[in-house]
Amino acid sequence: MAQNYTKEENREYQRKWRAAHPDKRIRNRWAKMTLEQKSKANGQALVWYHKNKEKVRTYYRENRRNAHLKHKYGITLEQYNSLLTKQNGVCAICGNPPREKLLDTDHDHDTGKIRGLLCWRCNGLLGRARDSIEILESAIEYLGEGGNNLILCEESGSQFLS
Repeated sequence: MAQNYTKEENREYQRKWRAAHPDKRIRNRWAKMTLEQKSKANGQALVWYHKNKEKVRTYYRENRRNAHLKHKYGITLEQYNSLLTKQNGVCAICGNPPREKLLDTDHDHDTGKIRGLLCWRCNGLLGRARDSIEILESAIEYLGEGGNNLILCEESGSQFLS
């Protein structure tokens, strides 16, 4: 069974080990390499990268997205894709497919619960309304008036809502 050490005990153990084994500790391999070794390593890495460019881009794109979803929303890319499939690949509000990027993950800021996937316009709409049903209902009422309460300002000729 493993023993639990305090931070101080662990640091002391590590300090003693490093002092006893100076040859086994390589702090920065790159700093210890000669210019020729660095050049060779860079050349090999570049050749490999150019041979596998699309593979590398796909790998980083997927893993970055997965890490972001896991960290911010607690879901995996697989769960995101499952939700996207349930929504038929379109925004949950306007029903439009995403144009330039993936759909945003909409969530309740109080509970953290995911509500759905939205395009950036609809996600921004909810954010600017502060997720308030009252504000959104007020906006619907305002749009429904359609300029019926428009009055003319006598002095400047400008139009204002009454």
